[in-house]
Amino acid sequence: MKLHEVKQLLAAKVPEALNFVIDSSRKMDALISALLKVSRAGRVEMKPEKIEMSGLLQKILNAMRFQLEEAGAEVKIDVLPSCLADPMAVSQVLANLLDNAVKYRAKGRRLVVEVTGERRGGMVLYTVADNGPGIPEKDLDRIWNVFFSHELGAENRGEGIGLPMARRMVDKNGGGIKAAAREGGGTVFYIELPAPREEA
Repeated sequence: MKLHEVKQLLAAKVPEALNFVIDSSRKMDALISALLKVSRAGRVEMKPEKIEMSGLLQKILNAMRFQLEEAGAEVKIDVLPSCLADPMAVSQVLANLLDNAVKYRAKGRRLVVEVTGERRGGMVLYTVADNGPGIPEKDLDRIWNVFFSHELGAENRGEGIGLPMARRMVDKNGGGIKAAAREGGGTVFYIELPAPREEA
């Protein structure tokens, strides 16, 4: 191979190789950062207190107002009973579910999210239901795995840690969270948290 041919080959291949290395490094950095977030979430001390859920949710909606208006989304809120949990953790869980509903909304129809709640003995059950494209039955358990991204749109794919962190936060507050397919299309999330002692 002649020298000018080698130069041409290097000119074509070196930038491509460098871009590959840089892209791989960015992806690795993102994965490490995501793992650190999940790890730190597990060490955060929960400070449970009585939460007026209607007020907390309204603050979240106010913070997301631009995002919701841009998406043309409607959020319907029922009268929500109080619970006993860490406000920051619960806020993070609800914000994540609403953000996912907006990010992965169905094309061709207006996004509607309904939030309800009811006391069940010593616990309170909240539901967050959307009319999005839904999650396949086979993936309903896998969405809680770190780095699992349900591919509703590659351009919107996140880090894959939002739902695992939500489950960890709910678990650390003595509750539970699960997802199910919604009749007619969409997904419903069930969040169970302790009721305030005087109301249990």
